[in-house]
Amino acid sequence: MAYVPDAAIDNFSELSKGARLLYVFLCRVRNQETGRCFPSVPTTMTALGVNKPTVYALRKELASKKWATFDG
Repeated sequence: MAYVPDAAIDNFSELSKGARLLYVFLCRVRNQETGRCFPSVPTTMTALGVNKPTVYALRKELASKKWATFDG
């Protein structure tokens, strides 16, 4: 089961719909003990039904608004 923090839900309006969807997906696939996750771009594309440039744009949005950090 995915855990989405209450504070995130309360502030979802500051994200685009796509970024919200990516955030929820990341919550679903994260390690519950470490809070980290490493879904590949192809896995993310399939899960969200978007193309590669869109995945990177959504990641950039989450990172710029300090909702997530991405390595690489």
